[in-house]
Amino acid sequence: MGSSWNTKSCTCRRAAVQILTMHAEFGDWELERLRLFPDGSRLVVLRRRRRPGGLPSYLPT
Repeated sequence: MGSSWNTKSCTCRRAAVQILTMHAEFGDWELERLRLFPDGSRLVVLRRRRRPGGLPSYLPT
């Protein structure tokens, strides 16, 4: 069974900011949760409203 999630791992904070900004600006995503771990890593959860016509295409990152 295949996964229905797309994931992107990046270690650079600057790259993460650029990716999140693109998805917020062009994909109508908003920040739901940001979790900062003791080792300095972060977990970011984005959300957006469902659209009746389906989801727009995935933004390349």
